[in-house]
Amino acid sequence: MLNGTSSSGKTSIANAFQELRSQAGDLWLVIGLDDFLAKLPRRWVEVGAWVGSFAEDGVRLEREGDRSNFHIGEHARRLMHAYRRTVREIARAGINVVVDEVSLHEDEWHDWCAALDGLDAAWVAVRCDIDVASQREAARGDRALGLVRGQAEVVHQFPDYDLELDTTTQPVDLVARQLEAFVVNLRRGDP
Repeated sequence: MLNGTSSSGKTSIANAFQELRSQAGDLWLVIGLDDFLAKLPRRWVEVGAWVGSFAEDGVRLEREGDRSNFHIGEHARRLMHAYRRTVREIARAGINVVVDEVSLHEDEWHDWCAALDGLDAAWVAVRCDIDVASQREAARGDRALGLVRGQAEVVHQFPDYDLELDTTTQPVDLVARQLEAFVVNLRRGDP
């Protein structure tokens, strides 16, 4: 479970880790909440000038100063619940999963705990200096500005982490190798 703000490097780490493990003949799927939220029909989405007629029950981007956050409505909450159960069922089927997550609310955290109960899940903090992550956010061009600042104070408040990674200055390939070493050691039973 890779947890951190938007633009902290979770997806890049997950993909690099997946490739490293693939080279070793070890299958890992990368799944993230964006994979599921992207499936919402546009009428259930409000971002920028686009205002879907059912966005209150879906996903709405809310801005306050230099911060942005997503309001998750009833249908989107159900979808996120299904996403967590999907991760669980894939893992129960014997397939390794690395999850690209932004856990912000206590109810989401409790839902993850229930979904992962009985599985060997490890929570990994993906940290990045807020100014560096904000610069990445702006450079990407595919993210709403302000998500990093809106998530930074709350994203790490619930999980107890098994590993902490920092992408502020370290290249993705090095951080992915740190994650790989951690996973290999876990499998061996090394602390």
